[in-house]
Amino acid sequence: MKKILAIIICLSFALGGAVVLSGCKKNNQKSSNSTENVLSNGGISVKNGNTLYFLNTTTEAASIYTVELNENGEFSSTPKVFVKNVIGNENGSLHIFGDYLYYVAASTDKNSAGEVQSGVIKFCRKPLDGGKSKVIYSTQSSDEKELKYAYYKQGEKDLFLVVYEGNEKTITSVEVGSNPTKKVIATDVASVLLSENGNTEGANKYVYYTKISNRKITNNLMDIQGKDYIERISPDGSNKKTLTSSATEKDYSLVAIADEKLIYSDSSYIFACDGESAEGAKVLSYLPASTYKQIEYFGNKILVLASVENDSTTEYQLWELSFGDNNEMQKIVVNNSMKSDTRFLLCDDEKLYYLIDDKIYSISIAADQNAKELTDVSADEISGNTKPEVVGEYLYFMHTEDDVASIYRIKLNVDEETDAAKLIG
Repeated sequence: MKKILAIIICLSFALGGAVVLSGCKKNNQKSSNSTENVLSNGGISVKNGNTLYFLNTTTEAASIYTVELNENGEFSSTPKVFVKNVIGNENGSLHIFGDYLYYVAASTDKNSAGEVQSGVIKFCRKPLDGGKSKVIYSTQSSDEKELKYAYYKQGEKDLFLVVYEGNEKTITSVEVGSNPTKKVIATDVASVLLSENGNTEGANKYVYYTKISNRKITNNLMDIQGKDYIERISPDGSNKKTLTSSATEKDYSLVAIADEKLIYSDSSYIFACDGESAEGAKVLSYLPASTYKQIEYFGNKILVLASVENDSTTEYQLWELSFGDNNEMQKIVVNNSMKSDTRFLLCDDEKLYYLIDDKIYSISIAADQNAKELTDVSADEISGNTKPEVVGEYLYFMHTEDDVASIYRIKLNVDEETDAAKLIG
């Protein structure tokens, strides 16, 4: 059983050393950041109108492919390579804003010793009409092991790339335009929570991060070392504000941005606030934080996998957090198929799709029913941006065999195991 990792980039770029970026130059043109007609922005595949862009690898390297779809989501043409030799799928995240596809690639630059700095990650964009790729930003570290990034829209034209580099403990903002400009907007950062897909509503318009306090507070002749606290800032570096106090011994954790609210924990309870102030933050649950194994937000639901001790055994239950007045969670599914390493994938109004032992299952969230395995093709362990995702009526996921990671898809409106279609090969 592979260990399901948190969705952060924490790998050694095994594919990165073998890949080459071609046509990656500077001098970008500023354009609209519209995402009209774009579906599933920011994963292993993205659809723009009737065109699907997706990541796939061969025995040589990873590439981005494009293919035309008909009204039923079926291929109406043969997939073609759109960008050659990009970084491995574990770091690939495809975005479309305006007339550009944004992606990441490994550097081919050399250091003073003549060594290729393949650990340096370059953020690039390529015109959808097939023009040359150009660099937006390169990471500072040549061996970055913890990397998070997201794109933020502001207004009709402004687009910001926000990058957290764990090695440097910094958050850098890059204003994308004809001459991309970068600015470090936070230092000494312990963790970060970024918005997704250019969403600017409510709490989504900010970057959130935790910092360790060095202040000491004297109380009854005792020195109390303040612990981590939460700050927020706009992607352009303005509107910086501390949301929680560092005067108490608390371990704050950033959970999610859900329902346009910031969800966070102080190691005892789960809270929600509007991102402007933590004063009067609403308690969503009084269960100990150790109870929660996973918390995910799916557009209109906050789902929680919780462990419950029962007669010396541990049962894993599925709950939904509520923003209602009663501050209570609603138990929506109790099923023996849930395990400690269950990994939520996605949820619609009727079903939850999740991984156990790298197999994809679905289960009704309206009633306690048995889970159904959807395919005998296993999904890769989730790391970086390899998380399965839905585009239209299909679920796309990566499957690696003989060290080659290929993209597959299955149709979602089925209730039993079905053959997964391999998109390339």
